[in-house]
Amino acid sequence: MTIEAAQIPVAWPLRGRPHDGDISPSRPRHLRVVREGEGVQRASAPGRLRLTRRGRLVRTLAVFGVVSLFALLAWSRVTAPVLPPTHAVTVEQGQTLSQIAADELPMVPLEAAVLRITLANGLSSRSVMAGQALIIPGRD
Repeated sequence: MTIEAAQIPVAWPLRGRPHDGDISPSRPRHLRVVREGEGVQRASAPGRLRLTRRGRLVRTLAVFGVVSLFALLAWSRVTAPVLPPTHAVTVEQGQTLSQIAADELPMVPLEAAVLRITLANGLSSRSVMAGQALIIPGRD
């Protein structure tokens, strides 16, 4: 009895002829054989960007960070102390720069107020003399 080659069932795909239903023990089940040209257009479609789960998370966190930054800036503008416009004062006998800063800029922390007055007047030190005119800066 002779057996023709066409009657023998093929368990493995022949080279160059992939079979869709072929699953071999050595090949993971999540992989499948793809015919030449199949799926290539979908993967290389121009202008189409596909993000992974990590990419979507990074994008979401970046957008959240930008929105939070703008919200924080808006909130700080609303809650910032309102300072009077720029004006000048004359130093009296016995006054210090810290006393003037505390009296003239009570809404600002003392060190920041002293620094503003020092910068506005171009002072090289914190010492002031009686009769000296100082510019008290208002809101920037």
